[in-house]
Amino acid sequence: MPEGAADAYTKGFSVHTFMTEEQLAHYRRQSRSDFIAIVLVTEGELVCKVNLRECVARKNNVVLLSPGQVKQLVHLEPGTRISMLSFTPGFITAMGFPKQFSELVEYLSSATDQLWELESGDMRTLMVLLRQLSAYTKQTSAHNYGKELLYHQFSIFLYEMAGFRKKYTQRLTAVVSRKENLLLRFSSLVKKHYKKQRSVLAYARQLHVTAKYLSATVKELTGQTAGEMIDEQVLLEARYCLHDPDTTIAEIAHHLNFPDPSVFGKFFKRHTGVTPMSYRRQQLM
Repeated sequence: MPEGAADAYTKGFSVHTFMTEEQLAHYRRQSRSDFIAIVLVTEGELVCKVNLRECVARKNNVVLLSPGQVKQLVHLEPGTRISMLSFTPGFITAMGFPKQFSELVEYLSSATDQLWELESGDMRTLMVLLRQLSAYTKQTSAHNYGKELLYHQFSIFLYEMAGFRKKYTQRLTAVVSRKENLLLRFSSLVKKHYKKQRSVLAYARQLHVTAKYLSATVKELTGQTAGEMIDEQVLLEARYCLHDPDTTIAEIAHHLNFPDPSVFGKFFKRHTGVTPMSYRRQQLM
């Protein structure tokens, strides 16, 4: 729910400024959602895991969290102040925002630059906008133009984020931008179809490029091959499922579209060095 929203809740959108320990307690458990989240750290330091990888965010850092990612707050330094804006891609569609916002949302949904180190003035700019957004969530019903004010303020926030993207990420040339666009489209397809489709060639055909060009582009921008990115997504889901002791290995294999548990077990051990059951025991110890 938006901060102080009461009956003025806009579906698929929430904003929290200076979150309390109680509000953050939920994030200490592994979780996933369909929200895009923009986390602002204005004081202190936090340690979180995103897709099981550790991420450290300090003062004036912005963390981008994508839909479907496995997220967990690991440690919060005393005195840390965090604010967060979250929304679904569907919220953007419902608002009827122009095409450039859809492109920005696609970037935020698949961002490879997950942590931005902002200058203090830029962080203050975002916090001013976030406080105003928080205020508008409380009057979307009470004010005759409450929703319009909220949408307008949100569009300003997104414009600022678009500008900061160019300022704080490294891939700026036209040639690399085309490659980045291909990477984002590939990443989006993988997140949707990894359970049933693991062929690089099949993804390349959908993207109208050769498998060789796709793998070379992905390798250039991420350091991984296209096949490794697909396998990584499968392994992430496998690990997430293995944390639930009530889900059997056979059920996980079926969920990930492996022909049988044995094939799944060999795949998992080849990439992790341990069997699925051994991994589960390690996590539950």
